Amino acid sequence: MIGFDIEAVAKLINLPDDHVMGPMVTIGKGTKEAWPKPGQLTLDEVSVNNGF
Repeated sequence: MIGFDIEAVAKLINLPDDHVMGPMVTIGKGTKEAWPKPGQLTLDEVSVNNGF
């Protein structure tokens, strides 16, 4: 995840020294529309209907 600071989270939850952070999954609803994926073409740019 962009901006995720593993050391800050470990300190925040008082993670013992003999433990490590594992994979994390974010869950929740967005507050605004997601940005388009870079390089992704629109449907009109990649499809043709009834012709060539």
